[in-house]
Amino acid sequence: MYLYNEELACSPSPPSYQIFKQGDGYTVYTCKTKTSRNPVYRWSISTGAINQFAFSPNNDAKFLATVSHDGFLRVFNYHTMDLVGFMKSYFGGLLCLAWSPDARYIVTGGEDDLITVYSVVEKRIVCRGQGHKSWISQVSLSSG
Repeated sequence: MYLYNEELACSPSPPSYQIFKQGDGYTVYTCKTKTSRNPVYRWSISTGAINQFAFSPNNDAKFLATVSHDGFLRVFNYHTMDLVGFMKSYFGGLLCLAWSPDARYIVTGGEDDLITVYSVVEKRIVCRGQGHKSWISQVSLSSG
């Protein structure tokens, strides 16, 4: 996943990167140049493909949630690039996610045929919904 600054030009040559920040299951790289250019950062998250990502619905979009083929939901503080929470699927990859309107919960679905509700505040799974007979490819929450 790449982070671009809309005020900077894109580089005509492939960028060379160095590690900027590293944590459990992710690495953030920055360009090894003396002048600022795009892409500014490259996020390497998980060992598999990222299936979906979404910013928290609050005004400052402080949190970034990702679900990936390795079965993890990861929640980052987008501004500090720190991992602030995570959970693992029962088995298989996670395919989709949705934030609650108040940004307190994230709902995920995936190859385990379960809907899982993760509390961002408590940093844990608060419930699972079973009964589906196939992978869950989309979830959503309403404010009403």
